[in-house]
Amino acid sequence: MHAFAAKDQYPTPEDIAHKLSTLNTQFPQLSELYTIGKSTKKRDLWVIKLTNKESKKDKPKFKYIANMHGDEIVGRELMVLLAEDLLKNYGKEQRITQLLDNTEIHILASMNPDGAALGRRGNANNVDLNRDFPDFTTRDNADTTNGRQLETKAVMNWQNQIAFKLSANFHGGAEVVNYPWDTSPDQCPNHDLIKDLSLEYATNAPYMATSTVFNNGITNGFEWYEVNGGMQDWSINWKKDLQVTVELSDEKWPNYSTISYYYQENRESLIRYIERIHTF
Repeated sequence: MHAFAAKDQYPTPEDIAHKLSTLNTQFPQLSELYTIGKSTKKRDLWVIKLTNKESKKDKPKFKYIANMHGDEIVGRELMVLLAEDLLKNYGKEQRITQLLDNTEIHILASMNPDGAALGRRGNANNVDLNRDFPDFTTRDNADTTNGRQLETKAVMNWQNQIAFKLSANFHGGAEVVNYPWDTSPDQCPNHDLIKDLSLEYATNAPYMATSTVFNNGITNGFEWYEVNGGMQDWSINWKKDLQVTVELSDEKWPNYSTISYYYQENRESLIRYIERIHTF
């Protein structure tokens, strides 16, 4: 199916905001909905925070970000399904109950709602947000929001406010976990840990683990192709927030009927990856 035909099957950014708002209303003791800013077209960049509010202890901060490329849509859908899954199974599944009791999980389902609405990679200014962050290997090597897109600024300011310890961001166009660096051939700090996290994610997602394109379903970013101004490298270099990039589907905009398949294939990986924040 052509991407633009498939696009009509998907929720609009406004539909996604409504779904998140409904979940927040249904589970007020386990969720909080907040915005980190607005997109170029003035859409709110909604984050749903999942945690047991009655547990006041200091909890490690975790985040997932999806849909920074507007035409890579599967991650956005999986983030909504994950939030729903965790909220509805709290008190029913022990591991999920423990996860929300002991972790602060922040999910930005769509970093680029304008691009999603337009069905294109870039934002409303047609800027690739994954080339818009500071980069320690280029002349754009100052950790400042000056001159960046609103969506990029929002994420940078967000990470200035919350000390995230572990993160992942979701893309499409391949089926692989991509670990840093993207911008340098050198090994990044905590290389062995990050590679292990990537391998564990891929191993727990059967369709990635059996990849005939990427050995064990993982790849080093720079060895695959160089990215300057990428979010994961910025996150690790300046914020000490370990982050990998998960490419979820070969098709960027697959038939909507496949979303449940992708969620089931990634569910264990998504939950286990969050749990790993408690192991280092």
